Amino acid sequence: MPDPFEPVQAGQKVAMSASAETARRELLRRLAMNAGLAGGAQPGGPLAAGCIYIHNLSDIDVERFGILGIDELEWGPADDLKNFKNQQVFRGRTPDWQYHSGGRFAVLLEPAAHGHPTDRGAVVRACVSGIVPVKIDMLDTLHRFADVHSGSYSDLESRNAGSARILWHEAGTGVKWAVVLLGVPCDPAGGAFLVRVKVDGGSAGGPDADCSWTYEVYFEDPNGPWPVLGTNCVPFKMRFPYTEYVQPSNESWGLGCQDVGGIFRLLEVFEEIPLTDLVDVVTQVRHDAGGEYTQVKTRPVRVLEMGEETDWH
Repeated sequence: MPDPFEPVQAGQKVAMSASAETARRELLRRLAMNAGLAGGAQPGGPLAAGCIYIHNLSDIDVERFGILGIDELEWGPADDLKNFKNQQVFRGRTPDWQYHSGGRFAVLLEPAAHGHPTDRGAVVRACVSGIVPVKIDMLDTLHRFADVHSGSYSDLESRNAGSARILWHEAGTGVKWAVVLLGVPCDPAGGAFLVRVKVDGGSAGGPDADCSWTYEVYFEDPNGPWPVLGTNCVPFKMRFPYTEYVQPSNESWGLGCQDVGGIFRLLEVFEEIPLTDLVDVVTQVRHDAGGEYTQVKTRPVRVLEMGEETDWH
């Protein structure tokens, strides 16, 4: 049987076998997909490290280097174990800060039409970890991080904390091209960033009970509702036992961080301070030469609590 892949000589007439033509088309498809020329990815093809396949299930077409939030898999091990092992395809949705911040989003490496996964261009390659260009709405040129903001397919939003580290961006504020590193834990200023808090439970404490204030924590968002970072949060900063604490006002400031697993931690609440009293303490005593009068100097000292007076000694 002749070899269907035998090299062709110049001037030779060629009659392609079905197997050779099938192999040729498969090779072209893979080359085109790898070069980003296929108009959309096909599940099963090779992926670079830090990339995924994502199916655009939003309501609009999304341009190259646009944003989609990551939701469930198209098929899991219970649906099709063989395909699950060979290739995973994620469902892409409209970005939402509450659900997709902290790294649950992808930057598209190809334009993605919205629609059924069999439609041309509905399933594309996207970056979730690594260096990639993307547009960022720079709210402050000092911001060094970015994350999704609700409803935006075209750009991220700069922040004091986020899952995309800004390596470079065009000068100025507003929507700018940038280069970011995706897939990093939030780590500004040693991992801490400012948050807003309000008491959502607990009590002030006192001589018979520890302070137990808990807080609902917000990330301050100038462009819309403040996303909730956590509820019933207890500060990590140690409290004095059996001490009454002042109740912080609503929307007061605190300090928070995200650990390496992306879990939010409330570090401290600035207005949560022990209720104290000022006590005058005698610092110096003097008598006149004749012993007719005594003068003292005192200094007010703030104390948490004051014990009983001792006997003369």
